[in-house]
Amino acid sequence: MQAVVQRPWIPAFGIEYLLGVDGISMPLVVLTTFLSMLAAAASFRESLASVGVATAGRGQIVPVVVGAAGRAVAVSKQLAEAGLFVPAIRPPSVPEGASLVRASLAWHHTAADRDRLVAAIAASLRHD
Repeated sequence: MQAVVQRPWIPAFGIEYLLGVDGISMPLVVLTTFLSMLAAAASFRESLASVGVATAGRGQIVPVVVGAAGRAVAVSKQLAEAGLFVPAIRPPSVPEGASLVRASLAWHHTAADRDRLVAAIAASLRHD
C-alpha cells in the first residue's frame, strides 16, 4: 500500500486520505480530534457567555461581535499586547457596525489557554 501524504486541516473527501497509511487509525484520530475541538469550542463559548460576552457560530472559529471597526481593532490590539492573536474582522469582510474579533481554537489549546483568552477578551471589552 502506498503511503498517503498527510495534509492536516485541508478538506479531503477521498477514503485514501482518511484511512492513512495503516488503514484504520486515521479516521479515529481525525474524528476524535474534531469532536474534541468542537467540545472545547462549546466550553469556550459557555465561558464567554458566563462573563457576558456574546458569540456567534458553532465551530472552532469563535466570532465575538464588538460593533464598530475601530473598537474591533482596539480590542485586537489589546489582546495582541497580552500575547494573544485574535484578529479584528471589519468591513468590507463584515457589514458596517458588525465588526468582530475572531478567536480560532486549535487542538493544542488547553483549558488554561482558553480560560486566559476568556479573561483577556472580557477585560478588553470592559476597558475599550
